[in-house]
Amino acid sequence: MRAGNGTLIRVLAVDPATLADDPRKPAKMICGLLEIQVKVNRPGDTATVTVFPPGPGAGRVQLVQVSAAKGWLDYSAYASFNVVAFFNSRTPDMPT
Repeated sequence: MRAGNGTLIRVLAVDPATLADDPRKPAKMICGLLEIQVKVNRPGDTATVTVFPPGPGAGRVQLVQVSAAKGWLDYSAYASFNVVAFFNSRTPDMPT
């Protein structure tokens, strides 16, 4: 994980089971749930956080925010996703 135009202050793993149920809560979280705090270089700046997942994603990927006041919110509009294909070197159908 890295931050552009800012400094990572805190990254905590959060167990989704410890949060209140909400119909908008994703059923499956392939990368888990992280609490991330970033300090921008100057007040009003925007920071970019890059997260490197442990493996390739499958299907639809979604970024969510959990707020005590608003519950689970889809934040996918504020993210861009890069799909990477991983191949085993012994796989005969690997593209060239």
